[in-house]
Amino acid sequence: MQKTPNPIEHFFLDLGQAVPEFETVYRTHLGEYEELLPYVLINDFSRMILSEAERRDTSEKREARVAELIERSFAFLERQVESAPESVRELIVEFCWSLAARRNEKNLFEFLQMRLGPQTQVMVDQFFQERT
Repeated sequence: MQKTPNPIEHFFLDLGQAVPEFETVYRTHLGEYEELLPYVLINDFSRMILSEAERRDTSEKREARVAELIERSFAFLERQVESAPESVRELIVEFCWSLAARRNEKNLFEFLQMRLGPQTQVMVDQFFQERT
């Protein structure tokens, strides 16, 4: 009998459906750790997004592709915030805070921030409020 995914497992499976580029990150994570470590994996996802955003300006075509990837990823996270259990929302906060931690890289941060939804923007703003 196959185990039913818990909300966190379900979140990451849905993320892989919404953002197929995440599938490699997910498979690598499971291969390395042989289990799902949610906070490690959400930070792997944030590093994937940040890495893509950092390399976005090598051409107009690449920048458009990266923008679309980030918009798709952020739209997924925004939808999850609206309906997910607290355990998943905490992972999304972790993701948003990893982006907010890069605020000193103004060009990168603005590129990302302008694509956040209203609820994920609140999470980023909370990062700044807690540090002032």
